[in-house]
Amino acid sequence: MGKIFRLNVTVSYFEGTNINRYRKSILDIFKSFAWLYHLDYAISVNHDFGLESGEADLVYLRSTDKTEISKKELDKVIHDVFRHRPSFLWEGVDVGRQLYKALPDFPFPDEFFRPLHYPYVEFHNGNKAILFVHEESLSEVLNESEDEQSSIS
Repeated sequence: MGKIFRLNVTVSYFEGTNINRYRKSILDIFKSFAWLYHLDYAISVNHDFGLESGEADLVYLRSTDKTEISKKELDKVIHDVFRHRPSFLWEGVDVGRQLYKALPDFPFPDEFFRPLHYPYVEFHNGNKAILFVHEESLSEVLNESEDEQSSIS
């Protein structure tokens, strides 16, 4: 694809927002982007930005040699998903790309995930990699195989 790039995204929940209503859905969208475009990712929930009010998550995205999207295209996809929807859909939540000049202050973590062929994921911790399946993915795969079994019999 070219030069490896990084993109950090902040998900800010305004004070009084029911975070549980949004957090899982929003973070699942970023995990889906990682699967779809072959990106490494890490998510810092309740990241400490030193803010006085509200809570925020930080999503780290990094391209790999298998990535199928440019930084500019990924930025546009994120913008289109989170900016051009009716505001009530993400009421009380702000999703935006962290400025490039802030990236050195928020380095890509040593612990991260690398999506492989669905449902497999590699979890990297320093120079160790562990192959596993997310619990949600496993239950989806098991349900699919049960559905196939019942349609065969």
